[in-house]
Amino acid sequence: WHMNTKLTTRDKRILQSVKEMIEKDFKNRVNVRMLELKFGMNENKLRNGFRQEFGITIAGYQAQQQLCYALELLKNQDYTIQEAALRAGFRDISTFNRRFRRKFFMTPTEWRQQYGVIQNSR
Repeated sequence: WHMNTKLTTRDKRILQSVKEMIEKDFKNRVNVRMLELKFGMNENKLRNGFRQEFGITIAGYQAQQQLCYALELLKNQDYTIQEAALRAGFRDISTFNRRFRRKFFMTPTEWRQQYGVIQNSR
């Protein structure tokens, strides 16, 4: 448990910019050190402030963005599950499957079956 981080209006603007940057570039892994340098905010304030402002960690937010994008790709039968995972920025299929199952309580294959997405044959 962390005490509330004291955030100035400027800090909140920076954290909003970090959030927007993740939304635009969620496929590339977020490096907190790079964020520190880019935005001039120390690691603790970045991590704790982000969680305090948005109710989720920086890494968690990035993973959420990746999963939402992958879900959109899974709706399109032209992509295999592996292609959807890689296009969404996951480095490997096992990480994708684990995170997908944790969020949606089923595997990507089960999701496709449940929502009637049939994989095109190639």
